[in-house]
Amino acid sequence: MKPRVKKVKTKLVGKSVPNNKDDNGTTGRFIEDELEKEGHIINRSESGPDLIDYEVEVKSRLIGSKSPWTIGSMTRNHIENTPYEQSLIFEKIQTVLIVAHNNDEVRQADTYPLRDPYIQSRIKEAYEKSRAAIIKGEDGYIRDSKYGYFEKIKGRKNQYKFRIPNNIMKNFRMTSATLPGFNKFFKRKDNDNQAGC
Repeated sequence: MKPRVKKVKTKLVGKSVPNNKDDNGTTGRFIEDELEKEGHIINRSESGPDLIDYEVEVKSRLIGSKSPWTIGSMTRNHIENTPYEQSLIFEKIQTVLIVAHNNDEVRQADTYPLRDPYIQSRIKEAYEKSRAAIIKGEDGYIRDSKYGYFEKIKGRKNQYKFRIPNNIMKNFRMTSATLPGFNKFFKRKDNDNQAGC
């Protein structure tokens, strides 16, 4: 098992990024290229997290964006036959390096550990409820949980992306920053109010 990283060391902050208002992946690929130049090993396939050595997923984000976060994509067949803990989504949402930019330059690059059972149970709920709906034959935009959902990818037969609403991802990030201290000193009740949802 690889070590759980607390922070990915990078010199991305201050670097110019390609101005890409259409958000077709150019900025994300640029960031991966820059991380590779720094010596990080990048996973160029669609399976598993981006930073292989650390098991960390890299997400580029335009500052101020309200769009849902796309975690990864799966085929309908894989969704139907794969429980959350064995899925690509589970692999990609354990630890996340979020690289925030303003369409000109990188302003922040912060690592968020999302492995805590409190966070994972909510992502699992979203995955499994959407999975159950897909097994029943639902199609298109499948949202049976406020914590996340599957959405069919336009133009790609039987391919779905798993997305987390922006406000929920913000809560997960804040929760990940406060949970270590909270768990150390308090016994947490497992309810939505703890994450500010």
